[in-house]
Amino acid sequence: KGIKEVKKPGRILAIGNSRFIMDRYIRLFGQNMTFAMNAVDFLTLDESLISIRSKTSFDLPLKKLSIAERQVIKFVGIFLMPILVIVFGIVRFIIIKRTRISL
Repeated sequence: KGIKEVKKPGRILAIGNSRFIMDRYIRLFGQNMTFAMNAVDFLTLDESLISIRSKTSFDLPLKKLSIAERQVIKFVGIFLMPILVIVFGIVRFIIIKRTRISL
């Protein structure tokens, strides 16, 4: 009853384990990410992107930062951004309050 016959072709991909796509293996072997992306294209029946992606795969590492630079970026993200959002909210609240009073 619940099983229907499908006319579309299906695909199966067998891989020994999933560790090949872990961060450390991708850093060591960049072609693993290309393989994983091509596997997804293969399984979704869209092979048109496979030839494009394998040509444009490259690594753009981040610039090495000193400990002091890392600390500055960390504290800007933790403290300055929320403070800016709070200040923006207060300024907006004051502006809205003034416009309501003047009406």
